[in-house]
Amino acid sequence: MTSRRLPIDATTFRDRLQSLGVRPLRRPAPADEGSGVGGQGSGTDEGSGVGDQGSDRPQSKIQNPKSKIDTTALPGTWQDTPHGPCLVVEHRYPLDHQHGAVPLARLLDLPEETLGQLGRSPAFQGVDRRRLLFFDTETTGLAGGTGTYVFLAGLGFFDEAHFVIRQIFLPDLGSERALLHLFNDLLGRSTCLVSFNGRAFDWPLIEARFTMSRMRPAQGAPLHLDLLAPARRVWKDWLPSCALGTLESAVLQYRRRGDVPGWLIPSLYFEYLRGGGLHALLPVFEHNRLDVLSLLALAGHLGSLIQAPEAAPLVSAECYGLGRLYEDLGDYEASVRCYTRALRGAISAPLRAAALQRLTGAHQKLRQHEEALRIWEELVAGQTTLVFPYVELAKHYEHHTRELAQAATLVGRALDLCKDPWVRATLPRNTLPQLERRHARLQAKLTRSAAAC
Repeated sequence: MTSRRLPIDATTFRDRLQSLGVRPLRRPAPADEGSGVGGQGSGTDEGSGVGDQGSDRPQSKIQNPKSKIDTTALPGTWQDTPHGPCLVVEHRYPLDHQHGAVPLARLLDLPEETLGQLGRSPAFQGVDRRRLLFFDTETTGLAGGTGTYVFLAGLGFFDEAHFVIRQIFLPDLGSERALLHLFNDLLGRSTCLVSFNGRAFDWPLIEARFTMSRMRPAQGAPLHLDLLAPARRVWKDWLPSCALGTLESAVLQYRRRGDVPGWLIPSLYFEYLRGGGLHALLPVFEHNRLDVLSLLALAGHLGSLIQAPEAAPLVSAECYGLGRLYEDLGDYEASVRCYTRALRGAISAPLRAAALQRLTGAHQKLRQHEEALRIWEELVAGQTTLVFPYVELAKHYEHHTRELAQAATLVGRALDLCKDPWVRATLPRNTLPQLERRHARLQAKLTRSAAAC
């Protein structure tokens, strides 16, 4: 069955659209003479190589933000850029200033290899720490995407005997190019970015805003040290969360009072855009300032732990996490010391099992087989419910001493342990099939050996 297309009266259809509030598009007025590419009004950002014709940025620009915004509640100054003015708030701290239990100068006092250890990459070796740029952003949304704006960029850097935090504020959505211009000025002078979860959120969002504004960042792919990765490695087995606020109170020993929750920040900025004034945003500026200070303090504290873990009062879970970080760096001697220290203190049963397994693995990496063998034998003699000592000791009997019967017995005991669902739940999914194949192989070897006799 075929359907016929009904004729549409163009006049009636247009009337219906207009009754729904739809208005016809109007052609733009022809440009004045001299306003073509390269002329006045071309909208090209000097040095960017890209114009802004056809930009889809919201046209909510305040013509003169200086006269429309009351800044008496905020110790800020207006900075003029080729794209208009932008509000900048600056804080200066002497390097002996303490943020919680950490002096701001701690990172500068550490050896040169510290950044490479924090970043777990040789790319960070030799970076001038006095030209690091610590940054944190406050945005109009937490999901990211092209519709999310950065309305406050907190940038921290060293200036002689001070650490400076410069907060660049977006007075209205149409002034975004001015904010990005000031951000670019500091980015171009830096050797490395430092952030907390900035690789996944802040920097991709900044890149998107440069693209949407038809500008280019001063560094297309800057070196970027994200402190979230080493922080998770050290503290995820101790703390319920590795959020920056949690690390501040538990690790840096700094407690915020009256801090604004992150989920509320976009709403406060939208309220400001609706005419609410800057006063409602004061907690946001304070939140951002403390985030940047905590970035520097956390970098210094993490670096000092890596350099001298024995000097820090660590709990067992922290020692375990630090041992894992040393494993990532290939420093197995340091990881052995950390795992041994973790096992001496109060430690949960799952973490004790993991520490023992990693300790013996580190001994093997250092070719200290006797030490690993001693730990396996002690665990097996003590009727441990851990599976790995039976497996590792079975490998030793099979491949080194050729005691196949002993190896088969140990694998059989490991299989018996795996019958317990609570034990099986703690093991990798392929453990049981591997043990069954190993046991079958050993039985076949024993049968062949018996036949040969």
